[in-house]
Amino acid sequence: MSLESVREAFKVIDVVNQESIQTVVENDVIVPDVKPDIMRILLLDGEVCINESEVFQDRVSVSGTIRYKILYISDDENSSIKSINTNAPFTSDIGIQSARSGMRSIVKSDIEHIEYNLLNGRKANLKSIVKIDVKLLNESDKEVISDLRGYEDIQVLKENVNLNNYIGHNKINFSVEDSLEVPSGKPAIREILRNDVKISNKEYKISEDKVTVKGELNIATLYLGDDEQGSFQSMEHEVPFTRQIEMPGVSENSNCVMEYNIMDYRFESDEDSDGELRFLKGDVSLEIGATGFEKRNLLTISDAYTPQSIIDLEREPLVIEEAVLDSSSQIILKDTIALGDNSPDISEIFNVMCKPILSDCRILDDKVVIEGFIDSNILYLSNNNEEPVSCAQQEIPFRQNIDIKGAKPDMNCDVSLDIEHYNYSVVSVSEVEIRLAVGVNIIGVNQQTLPFLVSASERSIDELKRAERPSITIYYSQQGDSLWKIAKRYLTTIEEIKKYNNIAEKENIFPGQQIIIPQKVI
Repeated sequence: MSLESVREAFKVIDVVNQESIQTVVENDVIVPDVKPDIMRILLLDGEVCINESEVFQDRVSVSGTIRYKILYISDDENSSIKSINTNAPFTSDIGIQSARSGMRSIVKSDIEHIEYNLLNGRKANLKSIVKIDVKLLNESDKEVISDLRGYEDIQVLKENVNLNNYIGHNKINFSVEDSLEVPSGKPAIREILRNDVKISNKEYKISEDKVTVKGELNIATLYLGDDEQGSFQSMEHEVPFTRQIEMPGVSENSNCVMEYNIMDYRFESDEDSDGELRFLKGDVSLEIGATGFEKRNLLTISDAYTPQSIIDLEREPLVIEEAVLDSSSQIILKDTIALGDNSPDISEIFNVMCKPILSDCRILDDKVVIEGFIDSNILYLSNNNEEPVSCAQQEIPFRQNIDIKGAKPDMNCDVSLDIEHYNYSVVSVSEVEIRLAVGVNIIGVNQQTLPFLVSASERSIDELKRAERPSITIYYSQQGDSLWKIAKRYLTTIEEIKKYNNIAEKENIFPGQQIIIPQKVI
């Protein structure tokens, strides 16, 4: 007879390493010929889009684009408000140990700080500090021994192991196009100043071999109205979308980790039936990825032996990450923004723009502590003829304890923040109260190391030593003993020990208990 191994296959995706860096992106912006000179910059902000990432030996190369949005007061006789929307490409190499070609990278990026130097009326130098987070993943097929056969009296001790079996990853790129009407009561569009796009109400549903994703594009637009004053206007639209991601192997019992990215967007004004520019034609490019998992229950071998030979077991530690927390909550913030001493008083507010920035996250027992700030910008009409339009910028700090049952300090944590709703009220000519509802999504990842059995071999028992053993042994059990340990030590079976000692099926032994062990005849 010979030992036979029964194997079971599964797939895992390991987090090999992760790294965060800061990089400085600097470039010059030239005012287009069709626009007037810059007298004063009202508002400068931007957003990062990661276009591509490629994994090499011990490094990841990232290429992306910063979409800058500049609102400025022009140097013309009307001191009109103008905008410059421009893209600045960048590349960065991130050194990350254990990286190698074939691995998959997840890259997230954001602007931590922007500053500018107005060189002249036609040129500005922009400098941004960009944070880049890289998580390196390796997909691999694994095989473990789930059973041993070949001997009639082979003894196998098994245990259940629950793990997330990796199914696969897929992503789709698509465009959402729509024609959005200017709300009634607002003037037609003379000039679009800026657009802001975010994704909300994200949902997904898993069915056989596919994932259906749904969401809404929230589109905020600032524009100059086509009226006598060329008034400063804002409007918002919501555009739903639904798409399917093919993923062979997923079913209703699977779960997914989703990634949503806005790759690019373009907007232009369009005429209605009366020839007025009362439509906003939009084209938004999205990339949505899904990573599928399924819960698997594996019967793994923790020990094995046979009275007929010695079995040598070889184990391999496998580190498995499992998303054990997925919590969505909302925090309410309120603060009063006071204008600086040199800022003109508020006559009318045009718009308030808010962006959440996470600076720290700590996991405690049943609690997650997040810290950060809301970067807020208030565009307003002032009562100062020399500065008719102004912008007030202020950071609203926050520190929040979020109760999440099951959170543990040794978990890794992935936090995303989103402004779900905000409103404001003018307290005085120099103060504005802002109230915000910030959505917080927290995914807690637990890491465990499982020693899986990967090979089993056998060798002969020394027959001379077997012959020297007495036909019956009387053994007094010790602390920590079990029937399995005793049976393996004396090359018999648990059934034999139970039979000769009248031990019931589920009866436990205790220290000092006399155990009669007959030598099993081969």
